[in-house]
Amino acid sequence: KAMVDKANDDRLALLEGPDQVYHAIDKLHREIDADHRARLEKRLPWEKEVRLRPGAQVMMLKNMTEDGMADLVNGSTGVVLGFYPPAAVSGDRKGARSVRNVRLEADGSTPVPPEEGEARRAGKDENNYPLVLFKKEKGSEAVLVRMETCKEEDANGKPILSRRQVGYDDSKLFVRSSHPRLSFPYVLPG
Repeated sequence: KAMVDKANDDRLALLEGPDQVYHAIDKLHREIDADHRARLEKRLPWEKEVRLRPGAQVMMLKNMTEDGMADLVNGSTGVVLGFYPPAAVSGDRKGARSVRNVRLEADGSTPVPPEEGEARRAGKDENNYPLVLFKKEKGSEAVLVRMETCKEEDANGKPILSRRQVGYDDSKLFVRSSHPRLSFPYVLPG
């Protein structure tokens, strides 16, 4: 893992621009000993810290459905275009936290600003999130990827430990640095 992390950091350093760093928020739902917590933290699929830059390539590791169709699937790749607050992009919100089908300017990388009503629906979240352009079977789709939660549960389905990190709804996408990893999440070499 240390070797892969170093390769990830080296590849990320080749990309221009400042790092955008996302720190996970862990929540312990009940008291457990430190060893048990450490084991659970290792099983959580999302890193405690995610560092990205524009140009980082990411890969979808689970299917993402829209209108019942899996249109972004395990293996779909994308490129981080930049980092924006939800109110700065125009796209399909449909109640999801992430914004799908973000409309882009003619340059293919800058989001079209939303109209006033759409900006209000985006809420007051002023944090910057990665805007990722995914390749699809037919064309591409830009998605503003926001914070989501994964959790470790006991045998009765009750949460023990949860982690919030940048990702797509229901653990569909999580991003990391810039080199292939054997485990989730990761980013492809540029």
